[in-house]
Amino acid sequence: MRSSCDSSVAAVRAVLWRQIAPICLAYGLVGISFGAITVSAGIPGWVAPAMSAAVFAGSAQFAAVGIVMGGGSLVAAILAGLVINARMLAYGIAVGDATGRHRWQRVFGAHLITDVNTALVLGVSDPSRRRRLFWGAGGLIFVCWNAAVLAGVMLGDHLG
Repeated sequence: MRSSCDSSVAAVRAVLWRQIAPICLAYGLVGISFGAITVSAGIPGWVAPAMSAAVFAGSAQFAAVGIVMGGGSLVAAILAGLVINARMLAYGIAVGDATGRHRWQRVFGAHLITDVNTALVLGVSDPSRRRRLFWGAGGLIFVCWNAAVLAGVMLGDHLG
């Protein structure tokens, strides 16, 4: 007989594959375009992957690159990113328990907060399942986004 923990893990895996895999495909397509746009604009190839790993905020990344490409300052690009991602503060409060109990989990978890995993977690009341969904969805999206950005840099560099 399966334990409730085993069934919870299986249920989370099913949700991740059914709901997150298609979203990762969309993140992948957008990530490829972001990577390709940055190198096509003459931005060094290391910038987009570094930005994606450190910032992990697609809309803010597009805005920052657009501002810089348009002749705006780095300060303006950073401010735009902060304004665009201000909603993440509310998301962090709403899903803070799902990141974990320890400070290091909360710090790293804050980096993985997205619209998608916030929406997933808010629909679940079981704390263990919330945590698994948050980390599973956030981790998958983080890997997909960053791999796609790197692929876009290589593709854009090759085509550009």
